[in-house]
Amino acid sequence: MKKTINPALVYLETLAPSGRRSMKSQLRSALKILRSRRSIDTYNWGSLCYADMIKIRSQLLEQKRSIHTVNLCLAGLKGTAQCAFHLGILKAEDLMHIKSVKRAPGRSEPTGRSLSSKELKILFRYCQKDKSITGIRDSALLAVMVTTGLRRAEVVLLELSDYNCKTRQLIARKTKGNKDRVCQLPTVTSILLDKWISKRTKEGGPIFCRIRKNNKIELKQLTAQAVYNIVRSKSEKANLGLVRPHDLRRSFVTVFSLT
Repeated sequence: MKKTINPALVYLETLAPSGRRSMKSQLRSALKILRSRRSIDTYNWGSLCYADMIKIRSQLLEQKRSIHTVNLCLAGLKGTAQCAFHLGILKAEDLMHIKSVKRAPGRSEPTGRSLSSKELKILFRYCQKDKSITGIRDSALLAVMVTTGLRRAEVVLLELSDYNCKTRQLIARKTKGNKDRVCQLPTVTSILLDKWISKRTKEGGPIFCRIRKNNKIELKQLTAQAVYNIVRSKSEKANLGLVRPHDLRRSFVTVFSLT
């Protein structure tokens, strides 16, 4: 008996790794509204219909979810339905009705911000006051994120072999679009990164690795969530309010000096 391929899993594979977690959450929210006890990888997506889409959109709005969140959920459902059609699970007529569901009206509120040159200086001056091994790592991490625009899911994948300290070039592997990207680091960023690497040791593995409570470096990859926590903690302690990793990405085009 031929095993049925789940369209939600196929759809998620079309997304960048950094976007899959968010979309999984949206699809789970949709199933919760439909009162399904199934997970997104076992639900019968061939049964999705126009009425389900209207119900999901309506209840998300009643729950006071942001316009962006509602429309992101609808986009995920439509993408899954499209994959279900290509897999022969959903009829063309049902797909047409699902796609006809309009986006939630209104404008999305901005979910982040770009830091000014002054704010970036404050953040890095605060980070560099921490002379601990963790402080040295975090200063380098934030500098790389700001001056390359890499996403947190991309920066954790950086390996020591991806960095050339002589040319100050950093190769980000499989960024959005599954392409490698060469980043030319400014001098100040390479200085901070070299300082961290001198503490980290020259053994291969992830550039930004874990540090145990006893300050022992463990050559294991940081998680994207750990990067989120680092950025949030440092920015709050520097009295900058809530700053998210993507805010650093928004800020990387800002002309500034870290020193």
